[in-house]
Amino acid sequence: MRRVAVTGLGPVSSIGIGIGVEAFATALRAGRSGISQVTSFDVSGLPHRNGGEVPGFEPHASVRRIDPAEWGRSSLFAAAAARLAADDGGFDEAGSVQEHVRQVVVR
Repeated sequence: MRRVAVTGLGPVSSIGIGIGVEAFATALRAGRSGISQVTSFDVSGLPHRNGGEVPGFEPHASVRRIDPAEWGRSSLFAAAAARLAADDGGFDEAGSVQEHVRQVVVR
C-alpha cells in the first residue's frame, strides 16, 4: 500500500480562489452556492442560463511559466490550481523533492 500526503490545496472555484482567501473558506463553511446567471458570454440561445463562473480570475496572479494568451481558460484554471496548491504546501520550485511531487486536479 502506498501512502499519500496532501500538503497543499489550490481551489479555483465559483466561490473563491485560493485557500488563503477568506471569501472561499467562509463560503465553503456556509454551504454557499457559486451558481449564478452566466455573464461572461451570451446564453440567449442556450437551454440553461446558470453556471459556476469563476469571477475575478487573473491568470497572471498565479501562473508563472506560461503565456496565458496561449492557453484556454480551463487549462489556466488547472495551472493556477496546481500553482496555488504548491504554494499552499510550501514547495519551492528549486527544491530537492520535485521528483516526488504529484499534482491532481479534480473537476
